[in-house]
Amino acid sequence: MNILVFGSLNQDIVYDIDHFGQPGETTKARQVSQYPGGKGLNQAIAASQAGSPVTMAGCIGLDGTWLTALLEEKGVQTGHVHTLEAARTGTAIIERDPAGHNRILLDPGANSLCTLQQIQDTLTAYQPGDLLICQNETSLTRQLVQEAGSRQLQILFNPAPMTADIRDMDLSGVPWLAVNETECAQLLDTGSRDPLTLCRLFRRRYPETSLLLTLGSRGAICLQNEQLWFMPAFQVKAVDTTGAGDTWLGYFADGLRRGLPMGQVMKRASAAAALAVAREGAASSIPEDSQVEDFLQSQTEEPEKTVLSPLSA
Repeated sequence: MNILVFGSLNQDIVYDIDHFGQPGETTKARQVSQYPGGKGLNQAIAASQAGSPVTMAGCIGLDGTWLTALLEEKGVQTGHVHTLEAARTGTAIIERDPAGHNRILLDPGANSLCTLQQIQDTLTAYQPGDLLICQNETSLTRQLVQEAGSRQLQILFNPAPMTADIRDMDLSGVPWLAVNETECAQLLDTGSRDPLTLCRLFRRRYPETSLLLTLGSRGAICLQNEQLWFMPAFQVKAVDTTGAGDTWLGYFADGLRRGLPMGQVMKRASAAAALAVAREGAASSIPEDSQVEDFLQSQTEEPEKTVLSPLSA
């Protein structure tokens, strides 16, 4: 199974602040840093660091060639990344407080200029059963998912940010959907944030799709058929939570490619995310597989498996 990540490539400009400002309040940054980012780039690097052969597809401007250089350094193929002379690379402005929490303002830049022709040309290189990881930070997300489904690619869809057109999408052909609690509630049009309620509602609406529900510092849930896996988060001192979910997803995709038991897939992904939040940056914080294995040797947390029942509750 080959892995293709079709998604965003960003420059992350991080402002370290004492607190998040209120409307109309001016705050002063203690430090400003620049990192590689974008959910697509992060997920591609994570899957590659986990041990998978990965190709990245997307768009950058001339100011973003350092991102493709970084991807190649991390073992990711970049032949399907288009450099657009008339565009600027996507940029994320990130405020980060002392606890590691963040607030993000995104300018999509070149990410919004992906074309249907690029999608079709890229997917031509892949076979039924290959894995596509995609998000909602590039243009033509709906068409990308439809094209990949028609070619019988396995799709791991992370619909972030959650927008109205995503809520209206037919997701019946998507084998894997990865969302956090807020995104899941938006997708299901419910005010509930209770994970089990969300799983029950999700299963009723999307009976054929497996759900990956990330719960931040509490851990993550995988709903596959009626089997429910819960993996608590490993307890570490958080320095920067940016990119932790992308790290988790990339490692999860690697576990799928390897055909590992679901409990092991969840545990590796959670360990990788724990190591990521203990470091600064998004892509720069993603650990290598050997570091994840060393970390796991010292941990005792194990995933819990149960059955989601009753579905009508």
